[in-house]
Amino acid sequence: MMKKSRLIMIAALLTMLFLISACANSNVSSAVEAAEKYKLAELESPQIHEITEQTLSEKYEVMEPLSTQSFYERSVSTRVFIRGSQLAQLKESEVRLSNLEFTERNVADTQIELNYTGTVSVADETLDLEGTIYMLKEDDDWRVNNDIYNTEIVYDIIDAAMINKNKTP
Repeated sequence: MMKKSRLIMIAALLTMLFLISACANSNVSSAVEAAEKYKLAELESPQIHEITEQTLSEKYEVMEPLSTQSFYERSVSTRVFIRGSQLAQLKESEVRLSNLEFTERNVADTQIELNYTGTVSVADETLDLEGTIYMLKEDDDWRVNNDIYNTEIVYDIIDAAMINKNKTP
């Protein structure tokens, strides 16, 4: 009798662990999906000739539901969301993001940190992207709460392209 109840208890515990594990994996995959949408929306851009108010408005409209309110406001004020558009304009080329891979770092019910890598392609250049994106669950949706990556690679190209444009008569 004791053996049977012990087996039932072990089976119940294993079932609960399996369910908890499945929920955690579901959270991670949902967060990764949201993070990927965000990175693609942030950096990819068609070739454009100038960044207009309409360009900004369209970009901000896409980025707002992917970001927490505080991160969105901070990013708009520092013009973070237009890096891809700036690259596209200055390099007179589309900007593409490929090989985007995420690895979970810290996982909780409502917060997940993801390390990521990817490749940004613009004109004849490719850049290796590396960073950490911080996801926060709000109203059952995963949103970016912070994104820290090697932005210097993007800024170096933007700076070099601006210098070259200013040299051209």
